[in-house]
Amino acid sequence: MQLAPSLMRANFLNIERVLQELEAAEVDFVHIDLMDGHFAPTLGFPAELIKLAKDKTRIPLDVHLLVEEPGRYAKQLSLGPTDQVSLHVESVEPSRLQQTIQTFRQSGARVGLALKLETPLHFVVPWLHQVDTVLLLNIPPGAHSVSPSWTAFQRLQELKRLQRSRFPNFKVGIDGGVNLETAGTFARLGADILVCGSIVFNGLGVQESVSVLRRLLTQEHEKGEFHGSTGDTD
Repeated sequence: MQLAPSLMRANFLNIERVLQELEAAEVDFVHIDLMDGHFAPTLGFPAELIKLAKDKTRIPLDVHLLVEEPGRYAKQLSLGPTDQVSLHVESVEPSRLQQTIQTFRQSGARVGLALKLETPLHFVVPWLHQVDTVLLLNIPPGAHSVSPSWTAFQRLQELKRLQRSRFPNFKVGIDGGVNLETAGTFARLGADILVCGSIVFNGLGVQESVSVLRRLLTQEHEKGEFHGSTGDTD
């Protein structure tokens, strides 16, 4: 289980200090939302700040593009082979999606697809052999985190079945609704990456918060309920 704390819940005024704290906590990714105010109704980090984060931390970046025409950002982001970027299937015409995926591949980063909660999973099935991750949103783009509906858990189960039966080489990420009550459930259902915001940036300190979350996930594993990417979700 990989953890990707989201800077959207961090202190914007001291991002460099936040990145240092995340390094000390040994998280797997730093999750950064780039929004253009059109695809999502709010604004996230600009491309310039993503490049700043790249310069200031050794942690791989997990960039989530909530933008129209995501391909135009491929060269701007300067991502490397340890970084990953997720673009929304809803933001690209199907006829141009393969070209857009290849554009990001050429930039050097790992490439994933993201889906809104209301988007059927079959939209990504033709591309599962070409991508490294699929990011499932459990809340509307740009919204504050809320408890996920049962639909979110069902979609994770369905995607894991596809992963086990036909497409073993991609990872499943969860974005939205990750808290101390739901993290264990997402883990038991086989999520590979958890994007976590308020659960990490909650005033208790980043290292302590990450430790609490990792202990919870370890307890799930020790109970024998953690299925990972190959276990049974039925």
